[in-house]
Amino acid sequence: MTADAASPPPTQAATAALAALRDGGRATTVAARRPVRMKLDAGTYDGLSIELPGPAILAERWAAPFLAASLDVFANGSALLTRPTGSDAAPEPTPLTALVDALRDGLAALPERRDAGRPYNDLRLFVSVASPSTVTSYLADVARRVRRTAPRWSPPKADKPQPKSAKERVALSRARAKAREDESSRAWLQGMFAEEADYYGYNPGDRVPATRLYADASEAIGGWVEDRKETIKRDGPEEWEAEADEYGYPLVPRVPTSHTFYRAADDVLGPRRRVQGVRTYTIPEEPVNLTALDRAVIERAAEMIADDVRLRFAATADTSPTTVDDRPDNVIPLRRVV
Repeated sequence: MTADAASPPPTQAATAALAALRDGGRATTVAARRPVRMKLDAGTYDGLSIELPGPAILAERWAAPFLAASLDVFANGSALLTRPTGSDAAPEPTPLTALVDALRDGLAALPERRDAGRPYNDLRLFVSVASPSTVTSYLADVARRVRRTAPRWSPPKADKPQPKSAKERVALSRARAKAREDESSRAWLQGMFAEEADYYGYNPGDRVPATRLYADASEAIGGWVEDRKETIKRDGPEEWEAEADEYGYPLVPRVPTSHTFYRAADDVLGPRRRVQGVRTYTIPEEPVNLTALDRAVIERAAEMIADDVRLRFAATADTSPTTVDDRPDNVIPLRRVV
């Protein structure tokens, strides 16, 4: 039995629709519908030209039906909501990265097909050999198109909640603001790994003080906020949505607090290190993208090191003025190699 025959009908239909795509496609002025052409930079396939479906095409033909096999997907403003297919429960906010991971796994599991066109075969090759940052960037565009075309969520009238108290409204407003700050921070940080991101002024291996990185991000994101206001005022919200889709901006950008930005930067770039007394990021070759589990392990390791140092001091009579640095963010310091 083939992999398609064993798949649920929605997934089987989505796979068949994807296999039916042919290279070239129709001429269009909509950037998100044009084929994405690139050259691979991966060992045996170095220099090989591939053609991927435009993000809007992949979202319509494959991504949305593929996700629908297991999830009900809704949009609520700039937020993405999901729930298990067929569930009556209220959908819950879902980060865009979760959809990206699901799409990556789905493409990696596509079966070989003799009837498939070039886009299908190139997609299978792309997710298996291209760099994780390149795959993430492309699939993030696809996920945004899924969100943009998803039905708008409105709670059932029978389940209309009671008016929230002033305290609850304040808490909800703060949570929404923090989510927008986090999304804006990650969008800016991920942008420095794009091919056209020379204007950031950073190169892999550079050590950048955390305060400088935050200042640069705040200035850039502040520019997004102003661009959004001007675009909506001049051309309407639909024009801003199209611009945000094309350039990877958040739908509602917000300048983050330093705490929110550093937490996002620790995930994307790796934890800060203390270099000559200054909290510093080392720019990696590609995003680190730590998971919640990775972060918990790092923080626990930092706590264990701090506990060990305190025990060593307590077990000796050494009264030298050397003290343990105060590390409120539990970051493991960089070891200096002589």
